[in-house]
Amino acid sequence: MKKILSLLLSLVMLLSITAGIDMTAYAEYDTIGTAKKAEFGITYSGVIDDDWNKADFYEFYVPEAGNVTFTATLKNDNYSSYHGDFNIYDPSGTEIGSFGDYKKEALGYVSVTKSMYMSKGTYYFRVYSGPYSNYGGEYTVKIDYKCNVASPSSFKVATRNTTSLKLKWNKIAGVSGYQLQRLSSGSYKTITNTTSTSRTVKSLKAGLSYKFRVRAYKKIDGKKYYSSWTYLTTPTKPSKPTIKTPSTNKKHQIIAKWKKVSSCSGYQVQYSKKSNFKSVIATKTVSGKSKTSYTGKNFTKGKKYYVRVRSYKTVNGKKYYSAWSSVKSIKCK
Repeated sequence: MKKILSLLLSLVMLLSITAGIDMTAYAEYDTIGTAKKAEFGITYSGVIDDDWNKADFYEFYVPEAGNVTFTATLKNDNYSSYHGDFNIYDPSGTEIGSFGDYKKEALGYVSVTKSMYMSKGTYYFRVYSGPYSNYGGEYTVKIDYKCNVASPSSFKVATRNTTSLKLKWNKIAGVSGYQLQRLSSGSYKTITNTTSTSRTVKSLKAGLSYKFRVRAYKKIDGKKYYSSWTYLTTPTKPSKPTIKTPSTNKKHQIIAKWKKVSSCSGYQVQYSKKSNFKSVIATKTVSGKSKTSYTGKNFTKGKKYYVRVRSYKTVNGKKYYSAWSSVKSIKCK
């Protein structure tokens, strides 16, 4: 029996050589060893040939555990019985993910997207069309990668001044650094790339609101992989008002007066019987930056009182105050 099989095989090989037939033309192109190198973010295109060449492989490398997204399209020339697969393999050839078996008998076309969390290592993506000859077609493949980098939290102001803001955020283990940006002229511009978790931003204007954002990054094989942005909207301190000498009248009222401060939302006025304001009689809020006086009532005739004022800026419902003005005193009528 073995002799008969051997004889038949020899006969087939002899016929193929005599007829000039290339037997490898009928071997399915379905091996990892023929994979093409793929880089993240680049769209690759190709054609699955009709002549039993039913699969293409793409090799890609995940530098650190993260999310990998595959976007692929496949068009089949034979609409009557379309069959296509998209698969992911590890180096041993074991399938670790699949887009499934897609059939579109009427259209012969499919476009799919799939994301997977993958560990560090080399992998292969397969585009397959089959199962018989004359089932070839055009395809596209794009592989995107996002390293899992935690976003900074506790993004806030550490020190607030009229022309500067010291910003800080939490430290994230395992990252290479942070990128800090400020919104200017309609777009965010980078202030710094730093390994520190704080930065003093200078040359700002008093009483203005500024928008910042920060993100962390990991540097792997010379390339930076970023986290999502963390945002902060916050103002500088408004300027300190210049207080004028207060006045009083026969109604036992004390009128506080000051110079207008630009870029503020209003003012806060305080009255006290002590110059150090350890005992405050009244605190009054005056809305509107154009207001430059406030009349306090019900003071005692013949008593000496002290007055001071500060401006404030309201952002997202929160008031941010300037320093207090100098203190002025007056004896009530």
